[in-house]
Amino acid sequence: MVDCIYLEILHSSSPELEEAREILRKVERRELYKFLGETRPKSKKEILKSNILAQSIANSKPKKDPPDVELKAENFIVDVIRMDYGMKEQNPIDKVHFYCKADPLKAVKITKEQVSNFLPIIFMEQVVRVYYKSQDPHIISAAKQYFVQWCMQNDFTKPQICDGSQSFPLLALLVIAVCGLY
Repeated sequence: MVDCIYLEILHSSSPELEEAREILRKVERRELYKFLGETRPKSKKEILKSNILAQSIANSKPKKDPPDVELKAENFIVDVIRMDYGMKEQNPIDKVHFYCKADPLKAVKITKEQVSNFLPIIFMEQVVRVYYKSQDPHIISAAKQYFVQWCMQNDFTKPQICDGSQSFPLLALLVIAVCGLY
């Protein structure tokens, strides 16, 4: 983002940019969303990014030693990242045809073993990263407990929880606000 756009949003009086302005002010004061952690689905089911995930996490209050705060779904930011080789869970080599010098007009497929033993068996994975819109350490601690509980209830890997020093990047905040993603 260039300075002129940043300053235009910051000094604008447009009601459509109010959320973006508030985010910029928070960025300037270093009041960023806190990164709670990340997890992956254990099964091959595809996780779709939606507000339902945030609501589901907000409803996952731990039963053992529950925190004494109630968290709201609108304060959770759930980012689902899908990584693949361009063909979702399919092996891209399966779609490639090869030509041989002996018969340059004939295309052939090759087996996985002919390519390499280093080929992965899984060609797509998803990472679910969760953030919370608060600066209060007590609330962030509770949000982490909710997130861990949600992972256990929904068959996700044990979440990698951060120490609280990581925050949501500036550009991502602005994209969310200006595009109205959340």
